[in-house]
Amino acid sequence: MAQQTVIAKKLVVQSLAHGGYRRAGMAFNTGENVLEPNTITCSQLAMLEADPRLAVSCAEASSPDGASGNLVQGSVSGGVTDQQTKVQINEQITLISAISQLDPENPDHFTTGNKPQVDALSKLVGHSVTASQRDDAWVDYQKLAAEQADNAE
Repeated sequence: MAQQTVIAKKLVVQSLAHGGYRRAGMAFNTGENVLEPNTITCSQLAMLEADPRLAVSCAEASSPDGASGNLVQGSVSGGVTDQQTKVQINEQITLISAISQLDPENPDHFTTGNKPQVDALSKLVGHSVTASQRDDAWVDYQKLAAEQADNAE
């Protein structure tokens, strides 16, 4: 399984939804919600940013030496830049969207193990997708589907 990349800055999530609204495995109050550093992954951030009821911003806190730290830490040695983080998040959102377009009953779209076919995803997004990327997006897709089902009840 791929190592998760952790957001290393404090984030502020503004919620327009009702109190107790859930997204990405977290519950939010109406208004401002603060997420402490190292408590959220890039996958979770992608889900929050994709939700029209939520607005995510970075709380620009400086480190004790006056320099601001990396936005993320984890799977990439030494952290990654904000632009690289946005690319990773956008790629995750693109893969999740592509999965939603696949037909689970079509063997060209899903494996016998009930995972999206890498080839089918690659065709939809227009570039090669690895099994690891597919697996990460599939987990996030399933979480989103479960949350939507819970919210529909």
